[in-house]
Amino acid sequence: MIEVDQFAKSIKLSFDCPCCGKHIGYPIEDFPQPDMSAENYSDSVNSDFIQFQCFSCKKETFNVEMSAGLGDKYLSISNPSSKYPINEEDVEVIVTSEI
Repeated sequence: MIEVDQFAKSIKLSFDCPCCGKHIGYPIEDFPQPDMSAENYSDSVNSDFIQFQCFSCKKETFNVEMSAGLGDKYLSISNPSSKYPINEEDVEVIVTSEI
């Protein structure tokens, strides 16, 4: 899992495709926000899922699972059907706007 700035509203994922090596800059405009009216952490968590392909080779499909709770935000990125698994340590998360 990759920790995301808790004040991020939108982000950009920046990494190289593990199949073709081309750079990918994928914007996520609406990162989930926690339910601030919740009485406990588990009730505050909101999640979302997106899927996209490498813009260059179109051979890699990436799954991004995002979640936000009171005080934290995380994402997980994978390409489960690939011969070239992505390493989350190679993914940079750039905050493009804050709440």
